[in-house]
Formats: sequence, C-alpha cells, structure tokens
Amino acid sequence: MASSTRSTRSTPARGKSKGTSSNVTPWL
Repeated sequence: MASSTRSTRSTPARGKSKGTSSNVTPWL
C-alpha cells in the first residue's frame, strides 16, 4: 500500500481525487 500511495501522490492524486477523494485527502 505504501508504494501505491507514493504513485498516487505523484499525479494520479488529481485524476483519482474525484473517485478516491477520501483516499486523496491525506496527501492533498
């Protein structure tokens, strides 16, 4: 999970922010 979090925190965080806004909040 830690490795995936880093990847999502790179750029997908913005695109996935709509689908995983709850998961993106921590690193937003």
